[in-house]
Amino acid sequence: MNPADYVPENLTETMDVYVGNMAFAAALIAAALYDLRTLEIPNWLSLLLVLAFVVAGLAGAPPVVGRLAGLGLGLSTGVAVLIGGVVLFRLGLLGGGDVKLLAAAAPWYGWAGVGQFLLVVALCGGLLALLLLLLRPLTGLWRGTWLGTWAGLRGEKGEIPYGLAICAGGLWQWHHLLPGLAVAPS
Repeated sequence: MNPADYVPENLTETMDVYVGNMAFAAALIAAALYDLRTLEIPNWLSLLLVLAFVVAGLAGAPPVVGRLAGLGLGLSTGVAVLIGGVVLFRLGLLGGGDVKLLAAAAPWYGWAGVGQFLLVVALCGGLLALLLLLLRPLTGLWRGTWLGTWAGLRGEKGEIPYGLAICAGGLWQWHHLLPGLAVAPS
């Protein structure tokens, strides 16, 4: 079943689904801001994403249709992304916080949607890298302002705050998580 086709059975289930989804969005946005500010993503945000998934999954939220079976499938998606992310981390292509955030967000999409999620994140990451290439030479303009204190904008060692790309990709794909709000592609 496509997560967008899921219809909650009662008001309590509906509230659990939406509260879980709001926690998902809030954690992604907070991770993006932390990463932009400090080039680090706190572990508690990744843990919040996983806990919100479990709570929403037990309530029957998409993509968890068969409750515990679906919960297991979603969590296995996260484990697979974590394993792939560790390889990218060891190759120096992703930071540890980025890997954990990707793995924590992956269960929300399940096996059916994780490929599209990762593709959108990669595209957002490419756009972010291009944007930073254009903006970083201008850092002298905002040195001494509050923007000058944001490590993700400065990137003195060429770092990219990939949490921003994960957030953008996750929120772009977010409509798949909201029952009844999915927009058909045009």
